[in-house]
Amino acid sequence: MSKQSNNGKCSFPDKKDMTYWIIILVLFSIGAFTVYYGSDKDVISHIGFGGTIVSILLALIAIIYSFYQSNTYENATHKLDTSAVKIEEATNKLSNVSEVEKVVDEFKVEVQDMRTSIHGLETILGTVHSNVGTISKDWESLRDSMLTTQSSNSKVEFADNQNLSFEYFKKVIDNGGNLPFFALELIDSAYHYKVNDVYLTRWTRFYIETFLPSSDFLNNVDLNRNIQTYLDVFIMAFNQVGFIGSERRNENGNRIIRVNQVNENLSKALDEELRKIKQNDPSRHDNYLKLRGAMEAYKGEN
Repeated sequence: MSKQSNNGKCSFPDKKDMTYWIIILVLFSIGAFTVYYGSDKDVISHIGFGGTIVSILLALIAIIYSFYQSNTYENATHKLDTSAVKIEEATNKLSNVSEVEKVVDEFKVEVQDMRTSIHGLETILGTVHSNVGTISKDWESLRDSMLTTQSSNSKVEFADNQNLSFEYFKKVIDNGGNLPFFALELIDSAYHYKVNDVYLTRWTRFYIETFLPSSDFLNNVDLNRNIQTYLDVFIMAFNQVGFIGSERRNENGNRIIRVNQVNENLSKALDEELRKIKQNDPSRHDNYLKLRGAMEAYKGEN
């Protein structure tokens, strides 16, 4: 159906009609040409020759096009290879960056460990200073209780249970520090397990290994000497005021204590204090059980 113009009338011919007419004319021309020249051999020969020429031209075009396509493919392949190399280089760089980041992370962890170790060392040093200060205060409080200066091999009169009561010893222990209590427990354990000779060097090392936070203190000569001196002074003070009966002597540079007697009320007060320690500080209580076990191992030692 023909299209209508702007004023409502049909326009003829339109594009579709022209197309039909051209196709009809072409078909009619081919038919007329075939009818009139179909029997003419020369015309047919020329047409065949023209077809051959056209075929040759098409073949040449096909060959040229194939060369063009091949060249285009090679260029594309080269670009892909170049891109692949660049991608590989970028991947290697990213891998190197990842390795560097890993090394940096490991270094950060090591730095953190070093900081933790330094903090731990500062804590240990603070504990040492605190222990030394506590020992000094304990010694100053007991120094006033010493009655007389004792010679290295003298014996003193032992106070009986009537003069020193259980309640009195409880107050003395409550007002004392860690090292004086250790000295009392050391002497009491030696007496009950019948350890004749108490080598202060040995039990100083035991105190440091068991009650201080680091075994590195064993190599601290000054700390070992100071603690041994304080133990010796505490035991001498306890002997002077009649808490214990003991003798002291030196052998080859070693200070040795022989315990002859311990006040019975003192032993009871020590047991009572250990029961309190067990409730409030089980770890410290276990350390004193280790002391008793170690002292029992030297039972009967001369």
